[in-house]
Amino acid sequence: MTVAVTGASGYVGAAVCRALTNRGVAVRALSRRDPLIAGASFVAYDLRRELDPGLLAGVDAVIHTAAETSRGAEPDIDAEIAGLHRLVDAAGAASARFIFVSSQTARPDAPTGYGRLKASAERVVLSRNGAVVRPGQVYGGPEKGLWGTLAALARRAPALPRFIPEPRVQPIHVDDLADALVALACEAQPQNRIYGIADPRPIAFSCFVQLVGIVRFGRRLSLIPVPLTPILWVLRGVGQLGLRPTFARRLASLNDLPELDSAADLAALVPHYRRFPDGVCRGAAPARSLLREGAVLLRYATGGRPSRWLVRSYARALVAMDNGAPLEMPGLVRLMPSSLMLFDQPAARRRAGSRDGLSRRIDLACLLAESSARHVDDFLMSPHRPVRLAQMAQLAVALPLEVLARVADFLGGRLIDRARPSPIRGADDDS
Repeated sequence: MTVAVTGASGYVGAAVCRALTNRGVAVRALSRRDPLIAGASFVAYDLRRELDPGLLAGVDAVIHTAAETSRGAEPDIDAEIAGLHRLVDAAGAASARFIFVSSQTARPDAPTGYGRLKASAERVVLSRNGAVVRPGQVYGGPEKGLWGTLAALARRAPALPRFIPEPRVQPIHVDDLADALVALACEAQPQNRIYGIADPRPIAFSCFVQLVGIVRFGRRLSLIPVPLTPILWVLRGVGQLGLRPTFARRLASLNDLPELDSAADLAALVPHYRRFPDGVCRGAAPARSLLREGAVLLRYATGGRPSRWLVRSYARALVAMDNGAPLEMPGLVRLMPSSLMLFDQPAARRRAGSRDGLSRRIDLACLLAESSARHVDDFLMSPHRPVRLAQMAQLAVALPLEVLARVADFLGGRLIDRARPSPIRGADDDS
């Protein structure tokens, strides 16, 4: 099939083109500049101008990511809607599916013209049987667009305001958003509705930026508490005087950001999406998560600090076994690996069932540790008297803890199960 992507040189558009070419789909890259993506054929396109005849001839689907960015938060709504009508008409004439990338800020009464534009565009697309995708806070990849602004803030800012009450965002990696768009474009017929593509669990905006600084640039920003309500009152007063600075509109938009109900759409389109902050660093972030997870589980299995070779072996084995989806571990487990004893009881394993990801990974960690030359003696009684006495002392300490863990499981096992570490959604589907 052939898919046309508008805004192909942009932040999201380029990611969509790469995802399509990786799947062997023919890509018609529509933009003002050649995105220089191998396997994509470039065709000049400007949404403010009339379309060339045959622009979408032979196209099976159109993914519309193009937007006028030169005017910032206040685009020319009439011009963009007119360009959208031309594109939708051309897609209809070519019998091509139409997928429009909207915004989480899309609302008829949005504080910014950008949000109002997206709401108007959604109505046009839905009236023509197209599909609309509302992404959350897109991050990762090249530092372009709003993600580039936030990354620069995390890299250079000496401090960061922590607004009270705290606005919350729902991150989604740009490549995961691209995969969702490609999945819709390749379906026989996407549903005529709005899809939410974002992490179902919101995160505080200041925490989002701070984690970008820590993970991507290795620096921690100081957070300064700032009451948000008085600032918005002052900015509204300034607006009544005829002054509406872009900062004021964007801050109001961030404060009024509606939460996306995205769990079902994300599970259907991108079940193995990256959990923030995985994907923030320039390298392979999921591998970092697996290494951290391996260090915790192997420390629990061996009672000591595992070797780097053993941790890397765990990560490689897990990629083959569970598609590389990391566990969601409570903070207590990361700080005290021995607390995994609460979840590793026979009764807890029975309640979790045969598709229990945590038990399978604990067994993997034990198997790797037992087969390593460094840790094999940890599982055997030593023939040397001093070492054997030390092992017996460790056993004497471990037995009461095991009894306490079993009592805790008997009294509150169902409650403990709620905090049980598990792979991200969809990780075990193919196991």
